[in-house]
Amino acid sequence: MTVSPVDLNSVTSVETDVAVESLNTADATATGPVLSELLGLHPGANAASGPCTWLMGSLSVAAVEDLESAARILAERAMRMRCGDSTAYGLWVSRVNGAPPLTPTERLRVEPFIETVFGLPGKTLSPEHIQGYVAELLWHTLASESQTTCGGLGKLHHLEDPSFSVTEPGGDGLAVYELADGILFFRLWEVKKHSSKQHVSATVTSACNQLSTRATKYLAKYSALSRNFQGPLRELYAELVDLWIDADPRAGLGVSVATSAASAPKGRGFSQMGRKFPKLTTLGQREGMLIAVGNFPAFADMVKEAVWKGL
Repeated sequence: MTVSPVDLNSVTSVETDVAVESLNTADATATGPVLSELLGLHPGANAASGPCTWLMGSLSVAAVEDLESAARILAERAMRMRCGDSTAYGLWVSRVNGAPPLTPTERLRVEPFIETVFGLPGKTLSPEHIQGYVAELLWHTLASESQTTCGGLGKLHHLEDPSFSVTEPGGDGLAVYELADGILFFRLWEVKKHSSKQHVSATVTSACNQLSTRATKYLAKYSALSRNFQGPLRELYAELVDLWIDADPRAGLGVSVATSAASAPKGRGFSQMGRKFPKLTTLGQREGMLIAVGNFPAFADMVKEAVWKGL
């Protein structure tokens, strides 16, 4: 069944305190710092009037305790998502909390959930791969915490988990939001890490180019998952490619970039997205997120070490 297009500009913001049943997140009763608060997530410059609504969060290199807290948050989230209901998560948590080292058999139960994105002690992965996965974890965690689109149009309904392997092809992220009247809409996200000496805008441009040429392929892969769902979510997934091609108001994109604090832009950001996607003109159809975390390569290593602590 095809849902009639809706003008998202005409819809007021909805409340966001409803639990997201379909979202694989950490236990809502858990205590401790929230990543979005640690990073001071806030609207970026020109976010209200520019071609892209975007958020920015940062932590300086000097904020050592907050960086360590952020690394622990990401490590726990990664393992909760990746382990599912397997025994590996409980073994990992116990070891992190000070239990004796895992037995050889217990390590065999835990290592497969870590190796493909963080490597293992003595069997490390490329730093580029680890940094890329940490960039995805940052976006995924912040997207789940904020619960709304940058435009504040709807509440989060479903969020796809990052790929299980850093080399797996496909889109980096897909978020589905729900309006007050039950209409669902999506944002296809491309997530990049920026560690070069070029301005961060070069990485944003690269992400936009990738979405421009590969979005339909990414969405087709997600659309193949439609039979895993029921009702409106199943219908939306079945239509992902069509909605994108038609520039329907229910389709949209986002670009998230993780970088070092020293590389954070001082003013406007994501200004090129209007030129790259001129047909996506509805408020919030073009979104961005810029996360500037200490020395980012070093921070990615902190996340890896926080995960390895559970071995």
